[in-house]
Amino acid sequence: MEPKTKFLVTTPPHLKAEESTADIMRWVCIALGPAFGVAFYAFGWYSLFLTLVSVVTCVITEAICQKLRRVNVTVTDFSAVVTGLLLAAVLPPNVRWWVPVIGGVFAIVVVKQLFGGLGSNIWNPALAARAFLQVSMPTELNSPFWPMLRDKGQGLVDRLLVTMNGSFAEYAKYVGADWMKHDLPAVTTPAAAIIQAPDIISQATALTALKSASVTAADIVKDGVGLQQILPDYSQRVWDSFIGLEGGCIAEASALALILGGILLLWKKIITWEAPVFYIATVALLTWVLPAPVKVDGGATVYTMWFSGPVLLHLFGGGLMLAAFFMDTDYVTTPMSRKGKIIFAVGCGLITAMIRLYSSAYPEGCCYSILIMNTCVPLIDSWTRPKKFGLKKAKA
Repeated sequence: MEPKTKFLVTTPPHLKAEESTADIMRWVCIALGPAFGVAFYAFGWYSLFLTLVSVVTCVITEAICQKLRRVNVTVTDFSAVVTGLLLAAVLPPNVRWWVPVIGGVFAIVVVKQLFGGLGSNIWNPALAARAFLQVSMPTELNSPFWPMLRDKGQGLVDRLLVTMNGSFAEYAKYVGADWMKHDLPAVTTPAAAIIQAPDIISQATALTALKSASVTAADIVKDGVGLQQILPDYSQRVWDSFIGLEGGCIAEASALALILGGILLLWKKIITWEAPVFYIATVALLTWVLPAPVKVDGGATVYTMWFSGPVLLHLFGGGLMLAAFFMDTDYVTTPMSRKGKIIFAVGCGLITAMIRLYSSAYPEGCCYSILIMNTCVPLIDSWTRPKKFGLKKAKA
């Protein structure tokens, strides 16, 4: 008698990966480590406090929502932790503590759990919460500042001690020091220095400086204006944005740290190369080629020359590297096929470049570009659905 054969009938997919959801999410947390390390070094202990508040809020909110929905509590899969980290990553380091609380509750309740939980949400929860906070409390979100000390010779131990202290009073020691890149106001007493310290660090970020740059009529040439006239310290700003000495959101300060984290995710095969490469390449191409409007003293507007855009500042400044490696590679809210990922990334890059170049008030574009393209994912998936194995398209 032949042995009986048992068949297991299940729904697809039938291929199983070795990594669990928790494993993948843990690697994402590890990859974000360098960026948050730079944030601690640059912005001080308060940036890590905001990060902790964001993560704890997301985890507790998800547990409560799953209890109310009478489903398994899955906070141990680290997806809520990743949402909290990414939300903190796109917040300025000087917002009040209740801002990540409101954002975390919105991200988990409205964007994630109301749609059915992990795997069913349409938009990236962290970015949707960032957009909600942007329109509901813009005064809190529109004030990113410089790192606490823009030192060019201070020892690492001394710098970390200042970071741990996190006190504006530390600025009194460095007022007028010639190694500070930006001149600080001259003061006569330590008390005056402490009073003026918040104004010292509340300066425009690199992308905001591009938006607010103005030229004189004498700077205008036949084909427009050049980069040197718009931003004389362009090279220094590019370097500062690359290594983490530029103002901005918590985990966006250092492009180098984010690139290292992205390389780790690529090496572990958590993400694939298509989305980040095509996103970054699209932004680089468009911001280099297209002319951008610049204000002329007196109220007129002139455009920069073609093929002369500040491409490196657009690449390293703002949240492009964070978006490219950690946002547009999200498994749930991005297309499934390789071709779909490329279309998605190019669309994100196009919208990001258009907002950065031609929006009159908003210097960044990564958040809204990804949210818009998240909405288009079902359509992209329908365009790029692969042909079923063994089936041939019938001839007309």
